Amino acid sequence: MENNHYPVTEEQIAEAKKIDLLTYLQRYEPDELVHIHGNEYCTRTHDSLKITQKNDNKSVWNWYGQGFGGKTALKYLEKVQGYTFVDAVKKICGVSQSYPDTARYNPPTIKGNQEKKPFSLPAANFTNNVVIDYLCNKRGLPKDIVLSLIQSKHIYETREHHNAVFVGYDKGGIPRYATIRGCYEKPFKKEQEGSNKAVGFSIPSHTSAADMICVFESAIDAISFGVMNRGTRECAHLLSLGGLSPLALERYLTDYPAIKQVVLGLDNDEGGRKATAKIKASLETRGYEVHDMPPKIGKDYNAELLARRELQRVKGQCR
Repeated sequence: MENNHYPVTEEQIAEAKKIDLLTYLQRYEPDELVHIHGNEYCTRTHDSLKITQKNDNKSVWNWYGQGFGGKTALKYLEKVQGYTFVDAVKKICGVSQSYPDTARYNPPTIKGNQEKKPFSLPAANFTNNVVIDYLCNKRGLPKDIVLSLIQSKHIYETREHHNAVFVGYDKGGIPRYATIRGCYEKPFKKEQEGSNKAVGFSIPSHTSAADMICVFESAIDAISFGVMNRGTRECAHLLSLGGLSPLALERYLTDYPAIKQVVLGLDNDEGGRKATAKIKASLETRGYEVHDMPPKIGKDYNAELLARRELQRVKGQCR
């Protein structure tokens, strides 16, 4: 029977509501689906949108970057892709505008494989003065730490806009990832085009056999934690996920099988707490010892570092 309110039938609406997101992507948009491990997936466009396949082969999804999720492909198309309800039903059911009763599940038009632009780092400036000033005076990082990271080529300043670049290297020492942050009054942040999200910004432990990794959302938070815990690098690796996607952590655990303990220092907000719970549960089922350690002060570890410095200043102990 036709639904007079919507230009699709009641049967088509009911059928569309049955399709979970994993099934939909596998059938119609396989290039958008990225397998993380086991029964965990994410999408290529939104790597913080995690899809979990259940025992009944259905799936649930959570978009940690935005703090919501669902079960159906219909909700995904509406809330994530921005389709209207009617257009979402049509896309799932393969309903043509001209022939509303065409067979269900005719695959919609799928974009051809688009070549991803090769990764390359932005041109470096001749000095790093702007970045040093920003990280030391605005972010509270000690100058010796900043200079050390510049020397190791983990951080540098871009030539064109004098932005700060945080470089992620694979285990072979080849740069595969970069996140860029503005240093002026209206700061911005973005990932360099072509970055491999499964690499991320990391500072390996001084000890090759270290069995611990400390994980954060941003590079500055990872460095801030290291500043507040100066002995960390003797026993642990520091890693930034570049957000809430666990891809970089999964890659790191594969590259460094000696790691048995994971410290999760994600942001102390709704998105960070939800992502922490999910990652912790997933790792513990695989035998890892997981410690939930959000910052004690403020939203993230850089906020805690700045708060501690201010407290020292007030007490007259600023060095």
